[in-house]
Amino acid sequence: MMKNIATLLFAWAVLGVPTVGRAAKCPSGKVFSPKLLKCVSVRIRTCPAKQYMEKGRCVKFVYGKLTVKPLFADQIKMTDFPINARRYVNKGLAYYRKQAYMAALFYFKHAYLIKNHELLGHMIGECYRRSGDQYYANAIYRQLEVLFPKGPHAALATRLRKRYEGMGQLLLKCRQLHTPSCRILTARYGEDIKEGYDSGQMGLAMVEMSIGKSKEAKARLLKTCKKGLLRACSGLGWVYFEKDRNEHLALRYLKIGCDGGGQWSCTLMGTFLEYSLLKPGLANSYYRRACAEFDPYGCYQVARIAREKKVPWSGAMAFLERQCLKRRNAEACIKGGEIAETRKNERKARKFYKAACDEKHTSSCIKLGQLLAKNEKTRYMATNSYREACEEGDPEGCKYLGRMYASQQNFSLAATTYNRYAVFYDKPCRAGDMESCRKLMDFYALTVKSPVKTRYWAAFYAKLADKSCTGGDRVSCMLAMGTYGSYLKNFRRARDIAARMCALKQPNACERAAYYSKQLGESGSLVSVTTYEKQLQEQCEAGNLYQCTVLGSNYVRKKMYPQGIKYLKYACEGGLFFTCMNLARVYQIQLKNRVEAAKWYAYGCTNRNSHSCQQLGIFNERDLNEPEAAIKAYMKGCALKLETSCTRAASLYKKQNEVKKARGAYLAAAKILEDQCRKNRYGFCTRAGDIYAKDLNNKNKSRYLYERGATEIRKQCKQNNARQCYAYGFILKDKLNNLKLAATYFQKGCDGGNVFSCYMAGRMYIETNRERRGRKLLEAACDKKNRPACNYLRRLERQGVSKPRKRPRKRPRPRRRRW
Repeated sequence: MMKNIATLLFAWAVLGVPTVGRAAKCPSGKVFSPKLLKCVSVRIRTCPAKQYMEKGRCVKFVYGKLTVKPLFADQIKMTDFPINARRYVNKGLAYYRKQAYMAALFYFKHAYLIKNHELLGHMIGECYRRSGDQYYANAIYRQLEVLFPKGPHAALATRLRKRYEGMGQLLLKCRQLHTPSCRILTARYGEDIKEGYDSGQMGLAMVEMSIGKSKEAKARLLKTCKKGLLRACSGLGWVYFEKDRNEHLALRYLKIGCDGGGQWSCTLMGTFLEYSLLKPGLANSYYRRACAEFDPYGCYQVARIAREKKVPWSGAMAFLERQCLKRRNAEACIKGGEIAETRKNERKARKFYKAACDEKHTSSCIKLGQLLAKNEKTRYMATNSYREACEEGDPEGCKYLGRMYASQQNFSLAATTYNRYAVFYDKPCRAGDMESCRKLMDFYALTVKSPVKTRYWAAFYAKLADKSCTGGDRVSCMLAMGTYGSYLKNFRRARDIAARMCALKQPNACERAAYYSKQLGESGSLVSVTTYEKQLQEQCEAGNLYQCTVLGSNYVRKKMYPQGIKYLKYACEGGLFFTCMNLARVYQIQLKNRVEAAKWYAYGCTNRNSHSCQQLGIFNERDLNEPEAAIKAYMKGCALKLETSCTRAASLYKKQNEVKKARGAYLAAAKILEDQCRKNRYGFCTRAGDIYAKDLNNKNKSRYLYERGATEIRKQCKQNNARQCYAYGFILKDKLNNLKLAATYFQKGCDGGNVFSCYMAGRMYIETNRERRGRKLLEAACDKKNRPACNYLRRLERQGVSKPRKRPRKRPRPRRRRW
């Protein structure tokens, strides 16, 4: 009771009237301390919205107005859009004119998905430009350049695409003090500033921070913040936190950005509170503010901290439900549905997804369809959800709808819907959009499984990726190499690209070059092995311990043990403790040095590597014949949650007739497996059930775990998966000892066309005194050339259980006529 009263008094003190004077002061200094963090976290809420604390009193922050007028907003004609897209355009325009760009993007994107319209695409680009996201702006302008090459605004899309092309790589080089890159960035951001876009000032501030001019960067961000670009306020707060470690000013500007209505600023504020000040409850309130302003990342954070149990999941669910059902926030619907699914509340999840789907949010329709398709009773309803998404213009909806038709063996409708999916990406791919070609290639390879069409679109994709690779994009090089090698079988071109990447020290490229050379039947690779080893050595010496492990393993494979041991030892002592086990195995197996092997197994075990502890136990048990030392090592592995170590220790305890200790070790193994079982890892359930049944003699617990482990198999069986019915029948027969029910599920698998199920069903029927029915199934399985069924029938004939069966004569092969 006293604890609750104290909590209420604290909440009143924090959320009540703003404090002025002594209570408002915090310890000065820029060094983190518990007292300072506590004081600063309390001061966040001591002022009303759109105010901040300065010199002990709350001061209003006067926001300016951005200089650029909303472009293209007056040129939009509603008659150009279908009826289902118009309401999205209207809502997006309302937020766009208020300079709430996150919310505007939310609606513009949905409308653009229904119909690719040039002006709407430019407005999406404008939202990204004004909020300072040049990377996403470049992506939309590239797409507009492909889709509307002769449109009235094509020249503008090309100009802006060239301006924002490769800015991420330039910024990375600038941070490495590459002066030409910094100059190019300064010139490009300067062009934005000349056109009146204050987001360019944020870009220049990033350049100044990269070259060490933090004072000038902060002054620039403060000036931009006062103009009204809220993202600059949050950026300034983050600079104060990252560079100066000044929590007072960091929180001040983060709060200013959020209170002004900047959704991204509220999410950033919540991130700062959660991870830096360790205040997840307070962070949750800011995540909710961002989500309420249609920031998808804010809704994601609300769901995430509920899943991680940092805040009560019921409160998060209630908030997302209000946002979904009352404000029609589709992003909140999706996250609420995901939480409900994790809580195994499918009814609530369907409610969330249905609400968003009714608002024509196509992703929610697909989610609803996937949820309905899991259950056999509601499977037919999934088709309607997928159809709604497809008719709204979402290609993914058409893909899932086609799969549903194919599973129902309605192949004509499946082909029609698959064609709609392909048409959506056909034009952009032919015009040069690499992402569209990749989607088509994967679609025909994985969904339709058409080798001819796969090769056709793979050729388009490889050509575009190769072109980007020639321009210097390393990611495109790796994609082109993989496409040439796997889909097109053009090993010569794949080898050439791999050789070029190897020369640029790209990981694994040298190995791929050697592999493609072998495929071409060449005696020697274009890239020598020594070049590859030299690269690994350079990366190892630079501190990349994984490359040390690879290099050491390569030397061991070539039986160059001194070099291999050198690099494996370097990785082990550097902190990759699983490498210690590899090092010990080299000493144990190749060099027959038991002393060194025991030393490195023990080193890995001491540093909490569970597999090293287990290997140390096996080594002590088998090689050194020291059971006491082996038990000690096994129990260390058991304490590190490795259940096989527990069971090995238990078996040794049994040999020593220490029954109580053996039971404790088995119980520890079962608990480890049971924890994994609770996380829906069903294979662990069966293993835990085996321990409870055989070693702990707890049949009720083992039965419960066997049934839980078979949950997913039973679900798939009910969806007419004959193979899973066969598997579930074995669980019923061997684990649960329910022969009658096992026969039922084997019969279901037999009806689905699984011959082995027919054989097992026949056996089960005979063993449960239903001989006539069992004999028919065995005869049917034997006719389908199932050898165990034929052998079982012969054994029954010898025992006199069934009548001798007339074996069908082999028909003579018809002679071929000669003309």
